[in-house]
Amino acid sequence: MPGTIPAARRRLIAAIAAASKGLDAPLPLAAFVHDYFRGVDESDLRTAGATAMAAIAAGHLRFGAKRRAGQALVRVFNPVTERDGWESPNTAVEVVTDDMPFLVDSLAMVLNGSGLSIHTMTHPVLGVRRDRSGRLLEAGSATAGDTAESWQHVEVDRIADDAGLESLRRRIETTLDDVRVAVEDWPRML
Repeated sequence: MPGTIPAARRRLIAAIAAASKGLDAPLPLAAFVHDYFRGVDESDLRTAGATAMAAIAAGHLRFGAKRRAGQALVRVFNPVTERDGWESPNTAVEVVTDDMPFLVDSLAMVLNGSGLSIHTMTHPVLGVRRDRSGRLLEAGSATAGDTAESWQHVEVDRIADDAGLESLRRRIETTLDDVRVAVEDWPRML
């Protein structure tokens, strides 16, 4: 459905995909970039530049390359060019988990409850296939037989210390566990 996204966004995503050439990733990165940034507003796609946005997608793809069903992957970090290929004055939060209701609102509540403002959010729901060990085989637009996963990249006010980064990571993991329990339990409660 390429015709359903604005031409300006398609051009920005194409520039990010072109900038992704040569970056290390477990899957073809240019195709992933198109699905990863598909729903992101043009103003957010312009914030860091094509090279940095490509590095963000590549890093998130590497981070989500191995995950067991039912497991939420969460990382909270301050990006630096030498390690991540991009940098920001903000702290980055990345999540990869099974798609379910209430994820975005729950994550926003944790971040806002921690006194952090959200500056940008990328939240594609990707159709994925993984092998038995959880290794990512495909990720992109959902097709029949794929598992829907929520991939969230959020930038918030900078957290300066490692203890603060770890504390936020734990709070997010706890909240995602609570969301999973509630979503799995509500049909039985009905």
